Amino acid sequence: MNKLLNKDSQKEMGNYAVIFTLLLYFFRTAIPFLKFPFLVLYFLTLIYIILIHRKQIIPALLSFARIYYLIIILTGILIVSFLLSSKLYLSIFKDVINSIILLSFFLVMTILVTKKSDLDRFVYSFTNSIILFALGISIYRLFDLFNIFQSDKIGYLYQIPYMIEVGSIQIDYNFAILPIIFGMISVIYYLMRTDSFPRKLGYSLLLTIYSITIFFAGSRRGIIVLIGIIFLLLVAQFFTFSKSRNFFKMVGSASRYFLAALLLLGISSWFIIFHTTYTFKNKTLEFIGTKNLVKTKGEIAMTVTRYYLAIDQSKSFSELYNIIWTPVFNPDDPDSGWGSRMHKTVFPLSGDNLRIVPGNAKGYFMDHNTNADTLNGNAYSATWISSYNVDEKNILNASVFCYVSNDCDLSMVEICSLGAMGNPGALYDFQKRGTWQKLEFSVKCIKGNAGVLLFFSKSNVKDFAAVNGYVIYAYPQVNILGGSDSALSYNGYIQKYVKIDNVKNTGEIFENHNIFFQRNIPVYEAGFTGLNLTSFFQLASQEGDRDPIRRWTSRFISEDTTYYGYKQKLFVDTISNQLIRGRLARWEFAFQIFTKEYNWKQKVFGGGFNYLNWFGYFFMKDKKVSDYPHNPFLSVLLYSGVIGLLIYLIFIFKAFYYYIRYFKEYYLISIFFLITFFFSFFSAGSPFDPPIMGFFVILPFFLHQIIKNEKIV
Repeated sequence: MNKLLNKDSQKEMGNYAVIFTLLLYFFRTAIPFLKFPFLVLYFLTLIYIILIHRKQIIPALLSFARIYYLIIILTGILIVSFLLSSKLYLSIFKDVINSIILLSFFLVMTILVTKKSDLDRFVYSFTNSIILFALGISIYRLFDLFNIFQSDKIGYLYQIPYMIEVGSIQIDYNFAILPIIFGMISVIYYLMRTDSFPRKLGYSLLLTIYSITIFFAGSRRGIIVLIGIIFLLLVAQFFTFSKSRNFFKMVGSASRYFLAALLLLGISSWFIIFHTTYTFKNKTLEFIGTKNLVKTKGEIAMTVTRYYLAIDQSKSFSELYNIIWTPVFNPDDPDSGWGSRMHKTVFPLSGDNLRIVPGNAKGYFMDHNTNADTLNGNAYSATWISSYNVDEKNILNASVFCYVSNDCDLSMVEICSLGAMGNPGALYDFQKRGTWQKLEFSVKCIKGNAGVLLFFSKSNVKDFAAVNGYVIYAYPQVNILGGSDSALSYNGYIQKYVKIDNVKNTGEIFENHNIFFQRNIPVYEAGFTGLNLTSFFQLASQEGDRDPIRRWTSRFISEDTTYYGYKQKLFVDTISNQLIRGRLARWEFAFQIFTKEYNWKQKVFGGGFNYLNWFGYFFMKDKKVSDYPHNPFLSVLLYSGVIGLLIYLIFIFKAFYYYIRYFKEYYLISIFFLITFFFSFFSAGSPFDPPIMGFFVILPFFLHQIIKNEKIV
């Protein structure tokens, strides 16, 4: 008896080890750090199997080859195509490794799960674990969105009325929310099966958290699935009036608290967006715990923009930002919208030379409490106060009053422009700290966009925590001069500009940071880069890959930058439809490669992965980068030809057949598969890409074999 219990305990422990390792593997797209504990557990699991179940490995391998021969063939085709391409691609090497890892997981599962009872326990534990993972990932994603915990990672810096991308270590916003969607479906499943009121409230709270996370993920596919779930739950409400107890009545009754919570959230959000002030919204975010208002507001606005553009492409990011956050530019008051960093608003002002500052102006006070962004080892604060579309007839004039305390040890304090005209500006004179100074500059415009920002930085630090002293900005002004006396529209506001003739450079164009202009305002030529902020705001990706695993792998699989071009004239329309052009254009380009570029041999057996650089050059205008059709069927067709596509179609057909056959008993994981397939259809690049798709497309073969063996016995 004890031996039997020990055997069952070992099997149960092995099941949970595999499940936990699998979920770490799949959901590392949501939290990239999960890849590190996954690697540890993966190798420990393999060691466990070798030590405890070594006698079963050989028989399992024989059974494995018989069950998964289609998967083995597709993996073999992937490897051969990878090796026979004109050069090795790191992204395809990753797909090869993922395929091998997936096969190893199913080999382990073949050893541990031998009976239908084992399978049922495995599926039950799998769905329960997904709920816990989904909750943890949701909390992490929401904390990250609202910047509740400070992070050194570089993300996107959004500032209004100007937007700039200063860095990117982004996760895939589509596949990253799959665990949340799976968790949501699993919770609905359990919600239908409980009569406990506290449990219903708890499950409804989980569903609300999941819904908020999915919405703010910015995934259009995710929002489609979420809307579909909510729509079905709303339809189910009509069945609650039925006298007979059926499936839809159970769903409707169970979900009413969740739908009520969503309705309350919707009404509250509508009221806050359209009936509260900019200051109130800032205070609300601070109450939640936000430590970077700028980044949080920008990411929320960007999410809404992605959804809105799917319906109406007439509005820009900045317009939608202004609708959501309602900033009103008033130079007297930083809390009207332009004071976008963490700050204090001070009034009345004090300090030497205060007479030059307008009397009603409030101060934009920043010190060690101000949120910093970090790039190239330097901490900085960039407050964007305007963004203009200008042309050659204009002159941009910008000014601000600035005070730097005597004990301030920042490296640079200034007002400057960044955009079409380069990087002209005016620096605070640190030799005269403790006084109010007017920082002002002008620049001849060229056609394009020019943003004006209030900027300060500290070298060789990651934040301002150790900064001494403080900076106060007051009464920023930006004017466009030139042309006739008429009105210029700026972000929904109207501003006058006047005609200026024979404008000349009235001050020296400085080439270092030690010259301060107060009386003689320099009129710079377009393209001036004296302050060198353009190079300061280079993308973080130029610093190199921060992922140690990819960096280590690249030592062995180093991509050749040689470009092997296509010979035929290939052209697709990438302009006519802004919403779906990315996918349709890539699909059309893939079809043209197959029909025009490939010879008969390549059409039958494939042309390898040479097309990756063709896609990169055609769509990104860079011969060094790779891109792909964003559809697994087209990718398989291009690298393995008609033969490979036929094998893949047989494989997909059998996967659907098994899921339909066992849907009644395993409908939860069948739904997981359908959603994953929907996501992958518009993104995947190989049969098992991403790994979560690879798992669910192989899983029905595993189900079929266990159930088939059970019936035979």
